[in-house]
Amino acid sequence: MSHNYTQTELLTRYLDGELEPAEIAAAKELLNSNEAARQELSRIKATQQAVKLTGLKYQIQQAVAKEKAAAPVVTMQSRKSYLKWVSIAAMILLVSGVGYQYASINENSIFQDANLEYKTVVTRGEAQDKLMTLFSNRDYKGYLSAYQAIENKTTENQLMAGISLLNLGNTNASIESLEPLTKGSSVEKDAAEYYLALSYLKNKEFEKSLQLLEAINANPEHGYHNKVSNWLIQKIKIARSKS
Repeated sequence: MSHNYTQTELLTRYLDGELEPAEIAAAKELLNSNEAARQELSRIKATQQAVKLTGLKYQIQQAVAKEKAAAPVVTMQSRKSYLKWVSIAAMILLVSGVGYQYASINENSIFQDANLEYKTVVTRGEAQDKLMTLFSNRDYKGYLSAYQAIENKTTENQLMAGISLLNLGNTNASIESLEPLTKGSSVEKDAAEYYLALSYLKNKEFEKSLQLLEAINANPEHGYHNKVSNWLIQKIKIARSKS
């Protein structure tokens, strides 16, 4: 298992209960010694409650407008009302910050975070070396052109074609290329399932994306298990609710 998490990933997985004992200890030590980490943990918690909180935001805004109209000037008699308004206003500031994070969640922002760089295996042969070089350099158009020109295509070639199409925004063709690889028993199957889920996501086929990602999340033996957090799944559900 790779433990090369960013601080955000570490804290998110800590909240999701996905860390091993040694990692939990490291997360707690980080939180005990780092104020910025504690603040980030609070922001992550708030973001995870974004759907519920943003539902409350409209009600609070209406209450503030009503209170301001009823008591625009603070007097001794309106002190109680004023304090109530201040309390509500403070809640609005909190919810507004969370709402901004909520508003930024969509299929494109999730894809940008989840679109990992696929690492090719070592191959031999001039044609294969050319393909690998093009793909590694992210020359996806060049890769697809060279891919079409070779006769002996491997399952990995097909996988990288699907990923190239995905990165070029041709999600329908990406799905067509990747789907067959998820049916067999090739070594590329796990990667094909992950990038197919991203293709469905970009295509706004949220249910199909979630079905694949939830299966990966539930399978510790899957090659991409550590890449699919509960928070990733939750973000897709939020994007689905907004579409």
